[in-house]
This record gives sequence, C-alpha cells and structure tokens, in this order.
Amino acid sequence: MRRHASLRAAFVHHKIKEPVQVIQREVELPWREIDISGLPADERADALTQTIADDQQQRFELTRAPLLRFVLVRESATRHYLVFTSHHILLDGWSSPILLQELFALYRNGADAQALPRVTPYRDYMRWLTSRDAAAARSAWRDAFAGFEEPSRIAAATTAAAVPDTLRIDLPDALVQSLTRLTRGLGVTLNTVVQAAWGLLLGRLTHRRDVAFGTTVSGRPPELAGVEQMVGLFINTLP
Repeated sequence: MRRHASLRAAFVHHKIKEPVQVIQREVELPWREIDISGLPADERADALTQTIADDQQQRFELTRAPLLRFVLVRESATRHYLVFTSHHILLDGWSSPILLQELFALYRNGADAQALPRVTPYRDYMRWLTSRDAAAARSAWRDAFAGFEEPSRIAAATTAAAVPDTLRIDLPDALVQSLTRLTRGLGVTLNTVVQAAWGLLLGRLTHRRDVAFGTTVSGRPPELAGVEQMVGLFINTLP
C-alpha cells in the first residue's frame, strides 16, 4: 500500500464536473482473520467456500479508500488461505500478478521493500493519457462509425449489478488444431479469428451486414517507459 500510490485511491464523482482520483497519504489495510480449524474436516471446505462467497457479496464504496481487502482463513496449523479482493477500478489482469509477486517477495524477505525494484508510478501513465489529442480521437471514431445508426444488441441493455461468474467450455483437440492451422495460414492471431466469428454470428442474429461490438485491450502504451511493471487499471474497450 505504501509502495503503490494507486492502491490508496478513492474516486469522487458527485457534484463535480469530472470524476477525480483522490490519493490518500495513509490508509488502514482492511484485514480479517477467520479460524475454521476447529470444525470437523468434512465441514472445512464448505466453510471456506462460504467465506469466499460472503466476501464477494460485500460492496465497495468508491469514495472510501482502499478499494481492496484481505481475509486470512486458518484451516489448520500448517494450511492457510489468503483471500484477496479488489475493485476492478484499481487493478487490471496484467497488474494482479505483479502485485502478488511483490507481496510474496516481501513475505519471504521480512517486508524489506528496498529489495524490490523502483516503482514506476501510475501517475506517469495518467500524465501520458491526458497528453493525448482527444479531439482527434473523437474525429477518427466519428469517421469510422459514419452511417452506423444503432448498437448491435442481441439482449436487453441492463445496468443491474451482478456477481461475476465463469463459464468454461473445453474445445476438442481436433478443433483447436484446425483453428491453429487456419490462423497460421491467414497470418493472424487466434483472437482475430474469434472476433471475426463473433462478428459473423452477430450479423446473422441481427440480420445485418454491418455490426459493432466492444473488445478489451490492455491499454499499456509501449512508448511509456516502465509501463509493463506499473500497477493500475489500463484496460480500454474499443469498438
């Protein structure tokens, strides 16, 4: 928390023109310990699952830092589980392993932060971002969407909050190998093929030849020194 200022951020948006990040000088780390070692062995797994589910249901208040928390679950004298929960506004998928690697390094070396490499501050990225030509970007996207009148929706729009879930589908080996050969033959990535397939499906479902959908990109500009080791939210959704 001391090392990365972005982890001490709160976000204020009421009664102001534009939302702002407020970086706190000091914050108290939300830390909870739960001991389930006294339960019968066959009940501990269920207790751990319920603890994680209960933690996931707790909402964050954006105006109150920090937007993360830890729960340490003691299953036995030799086995513990550390549950780390954060708001997505703080961290992207690239940042999470960086944060955990540093956390484990500090755990091993007695919390000696001097042994870790110098932090490249997230504010360097914010400074780079605000230097972009927003008017030129709007103009470029306006030209790209010329003649496009409405979104390609296949379900009703909703703003209701929902707990994230994961759906896993395993593809047959033969299909994966076929897709791999296809991507090599076309000279594109598998991601490009998946996006093309999704576009074709959208076109069939909506009976249109012109469709649009959002795809998430990492958002880390290669020209910004040290960006690969920064901790923060960089992802962007592009049409």
